Amino acid sequence: GGASWIVGDTFYIFGGVFKLMGGPTMADLWQWNVRANDGWTLVAGSVLPNDAAESGANPSARFGCTGWTVGTDLWLYGGQDANGVRLADIWRFDTLAGAWTRVSLPTPTD
Repeated sequence: GGASWIVGDTFYIFGGVFKLMGGPTMADLWQWNVRANDGWTLVAGSVLPNDAAESGANPSARFGCTGWTVGTDLWLYGGQDANGVRLADIWRFDTLAGAWTRVSLPTPTD
């Protein structure tokens, strides 16, 4: 599976495997406002299977990732790509601005 979040009355889902194991991985972020009940809306990312997000503006396609919220921001960590390669990147989606940002962590020191 992908990641999911709830912010206020809005439910978000990102990525995952399109079909049962062996299907393509996805890099799409969708939202559904449960109060308005207006259906699912593509917010960001690609609906193309196994998208590598070469532009770097969005997380690449993945499954098995972890998500959490801080305020109205959606956070995403890791997962695996379509080839099973483990990812260790961190992304933040600003729900107010509607944009992903890759988060750089400082290098540990001795």
